[in-house]
Amino acid sequence: MNPDSLIVARPHFRQRGKDLYFFLSDRIYHSLKPGEARVWEELQSAPRSLKDLGDEAAVESLAASKAVEVIEPTARTNRRRILVVEPHCDDAALSIGATMWKMRNEVEFDLLTMASRSNYTSAFQLHRDYFNRADITRMRTVEGELFVRHLGGSYHCAGMPEATLRYEDSDWTLDFFKSHEVPVAISNNRRGQPELLETWTARLREFLKRAAYDELWLPLGAGTHSDHDLARNAGLEAVAEMRPPAVIRLYEDVPYGGDFPEHSDRILGNLEKGGADLAPWHQDVTDDLEKKLDLLTIFASQFKVSAIKRGVTRGTPGDSSERIVERFWTVEGLPDELPKDEIWFGAPSVDDVASKLREFSKQSTKSKRVAIFAISASGRWSEDLRSLRGMFPTAKVIVYAGPRICAEFKALVDANTELHCVGGTPGSWMMAALREAATSHRIVISGDAIGKARLLTKVWPVGRKIVVQEMDHLIQAVEKWSTQAE
Repeated sequence: MNPDSLIVARPHFRQRGKDLYFFLSDRIYHSLKPGEARVWEELQSAPRSLKDLGDEAAVESLAASKAVEVIEPTARTNRRRILVVEPHCDDAALSIGATMWKMRNEVEFDLLTMASRSNYTSAFQLHRDYFNRADITRMRTVEGELFVRHLGGSYHCAGMPEATLRYEDSDWTLDFFKSHEVPVAISNNRRGQPELLETWTARLREFLKRAAYDELWLPLGAGTHSDHDLARNAGLEAVAEMRPPAVIRLYEDVPYGGDFPEHSDRILGNLEKGGADLAPWHQDVTDDLEKKLDLLTIFASQFKVSAIKRGVTRGTPGDSSERIVERFWTVEGLPDELPKDEIWFGAPSVDDVASKLREFSKQSTKSKRVAIFAISASGRWSEDLRSLRGMFPTAKVIVYAGPRICAEFKALVDANTELHCVGGTPGSWMMAALREAATSHRIVISGDAIGKARLLTKVWPVGRKIVVQEMDHLIQAVEKWSTQAE
């Protein structure tokens, strides 16, 4: 072990006496021997070099248990500088961690996490009461720093709240999370508003003014998560404004690019249709895959590597040799205008809904009652309600919401809004549908329950009705339809 190696304690452990406990677990993870206990105590104030700690055996034991990281010094100091922009603090490691690792001796990486304020951990899946924003942000920041330390680079946080906190920026309770779990998940996929994109772009523009880079790597923005869409758009908007003298590359988001290959293709196709010149720059990382998987264990607050390994280790599409590739595209020419509407994940659904609005919107300004059947959540109900009132200015809004999403709607009940929490059984939904048999306009938010939604609409032989998988599709379709009508 190199005596100049830096030894860093991982941030995931609680100590009780001589025992370490991992994250939220109540089981002993590792019992410290006397030498390990001394090393562990010294590392709590700051990282130490191996030669300063002096006890190589204790460090090796702690490293083997994954309680500490051993950071080897980089081989060179006169390296090219590359800025990597990522939506969240694990996205670069997941997407291009192997490429960054194999280039570490030639490149000094600066890694910038855009949505660095967070309350998201694996506690979401475990339903454990752990939602303290300051603690989680601090833990995730240390994870990002640890990853970049291995590369001999620098870690930076843009300070934007991630999508979960845009739903509710507070320290949640477990009861709040359980009652809002579905709306929170839906809100993650709601497209970022134009003013939010402006904020992200301004923050990135400020960062780019601080230093000159040889290259700038941006996420392709594949997948459903709004923060990936925001990070890509902010990056391309900032580059278009500033024209930095740097090579610009897009990297495919992992595992989302593999989960939604048609979206990656649509982004690339629409960028090229808009005038961009893109050249593939894919990197074979087969020989560096095991190191990438080892580095991913750093992000232990987010996932177990065994759970995400399949998505990370997909081979080259159509390549029988199953070589592992991290996909990049060099932006040799920027688009004339960023086609934000077309490259957003939900664009095809918005187009479909927009085609139905001419008929659905008839008499909407005179309607006295509009019914919302929320089989799935809105994810941004306060804003959606304002939009609906623009479309139905004289109508009372009647909401029927399922048991897992009703909490989202309870905060906005007034003289012009009425809420009914539906039991969730087919019979309870059918009774609600019959109650609105004479209503002029009905909106069904189906989520994945398309069959249930279509069955409800059969109850209404007269009046206007529209089924949308997500409320976001309707709101954006209304905006698009209104613009086209003008």
